[in-house]
Amino acid sequence: MKTWKVDPAHALVEFTVPHMVIGEVSGIFRHFDGTLKVPALEFDKAQLSARIETASIFTNNEARDEHLRSADFFDAAHFPYMTFESNRFVPKGNRPYDIEGTLTIKGKALPFTLHAQYRGLQVDPWGNDRLGFMAEGKLNRLLWGLKWNNLLQNGAYLIGHEVCLRIVCELVTEEAYQKLFAQT
Repeated sequence: MKTWKVDPAHALVEFTVPHMVIGEVSGIFRHFDGTLKVPALEFDKAQLSARIETASIFTNNEARDEHLRSADFFDAAHFPYMTFESNRFVPKGNRPYDIEGTLTIKGKALPFTLHAQYRGLQVDPWGNDRLGFMAEGKLNRLLWGLKWNNLLQNGAYLIGHEVCLRIVCELVTEEAYQKLFAQT
């Protein structure tokens, strides 16, 4: 079984959530890591483990980011990470997979599925093998205890309940990762 690590210089974890029904707020998490263990690129036998640093949230508004780090939302002081552990990769065709697993936010672990697209294998200019993946998923934030909200005059909520996640990443072998990022 080969171990692959997410290359943080070539990865993105972003989200969007409805705002006042008429718009949306988007943001990213700046710090995260992930490990994929897979035998001979047989993804139906793969194991994925990912960790996102909750305090690394960035929405381009410092006051909002501080509120998101607070106990009203992620409570980053007490829950510094959210995690995802796969249970299985379910093939959906030539390259798409549903990655079923457990998402843990604020200590609450619930089933969660990512809809993933394997984008292929390439060799970079320095001779390192790289895998590419894009994954998306939707979650109801209330189920994980992210319940803060305000009602608007028309009875709608300030913040929608459904959060859309999008993850794009390149992964390198564990050996290449150590070589590329050991000094960081």
